[in-house]
Amino acid sequence: MTVYAKITDNQLQCYADWAFDEHNKVYNNLTYYDDTSKYAVVDGELTDITTTAEYQQQQFEQAKAKKLLENKQALEQKESLTTSFGVVKVNTPIGRVDVMVTGFLNLVSITKTNLPAGSFRTYTDGQEVSSPEMTPEQVGAFYLEIFNKLNTLDKTYKQYEAAINSASTQSELDSIEIDYSAI
Repeated sequence: MTVYAKITDNQLQCYADWAFDEHNKVYNNLTYYDDTSKYAVVDGELTDITTTAEYQQQQFEQAKAKKLLENKQALEQKESLTTSFGVVKVNTPIGRVDVMVTGFLNLVSITKTNLPAGSFRTYTDGQEVSSPEMTPEQVGAFYLEIFNKLNTLDKTYKQYEAAINSASTQSELDSIEIDYSAI
């Protein structure tokens, strides 16, 4: 009697030859692995599959998905925008800003009480400092700068996304550094 090995849910199990329909072999090329397993039954033998193209492609696709998620989370976790008027705190996660004109005023802490006063929250070393009064021209310039920053964030997000999707090797993928801190 011959005994064969099978991996199910990362558990190694043994079966006698009578446990299989053909009674004398393991089905060829059956794979019993999930994304953490490194073995499969190939031609009736328990085989290390880490060197196979299929396994490496699977690992690469998982790394790509992880990098895309990292890009999304990095953008969503951005809490402030650096402007010529100071650092502006973000009220809610920025996320993907596809609709700029209607949404950007809701994203940024521009005022404590009312917009016409032109005051906004600025921060130095994480501490809120008093907001300067601005002329109408300065308020317009401020709004335009915020709009441009959000537009830059969206374009940068799309550039990272395109670079990740076009990467064809692990080293290309690893070379993509996601950094929104300068915006």
